[in-house]
Amino acid sequence: SETSGKFSDEEQADLIDLVAAQSQEVANIVDDLLVAARADTGSIVVVPEAVSIRAVVGEVLASHSGRVDFSMASASDVQVWADPVRVRQVLRNLLTNADRYGGSVVKVHIVAGPAGVRIEVRDNGSGIPEGMREHIFEPYARGHSGTSQPASVGLGLAVARRLAQLMKGDLELSSESGWTVFSLSLPGVAVEQAVPEPELRFRQPVATP
Repeated sequence: SETSGKFSDEEQADLIDLVAAQSQEVANIVDDLLVAARADTGSIVVVPEAVSIRAVVGEVLASHSGRVDFSMASASDVQVWADPVRVRQVLRNLLTNADRYGGSVVKVHIVAGPAGVRIEVRDNGSGIPEGMREHIFEPYARGHSGTSQPASVGLGLAVARRLAQLMKGDLELSSESGWTVFSLSLPGVAVEQAVPEPELRFRQPVATP
């Protein structure tokens, strides 16, 4: 183009990266707005399947611009019964919230238990007053003072909790030794859930002609 010669190759690459990042921000906002709108009509689509939690967390962290320390309580991978698209949306919102309002250190920690899996997003920020902890899950609520953040419509945490509950899990906030902890709980994969659909069909009686 006529203006491309005014920028060096490095500057053009930086501009392309900026446009891509802002486009992704807009896409994420649209996702949140769609969930919020569909929540009023009960038409949110959640399609659960067996999901590798290490894989889905890895995908989110690979596209996340901030530094995040990742760890698992066990070296072995675990699976949850959830919608991978929605799990990614929840995690994106939690990491975005930690980047905007949390401290300088953000950690993602996975703990597997008999009842399911817990994904913790921790930051070492100033935290949220105890009386505000449920309020921040309401649409457009704010748990911090200061000016509004760019690319924020105040729906991230409300959307995240709603999606977690639709996947038979939950999203809770706590404080632990100077860390603000958002805990996403999801059900583990049961034996009957892990059986492929064709197997179920073959078990049905076959009609004779």
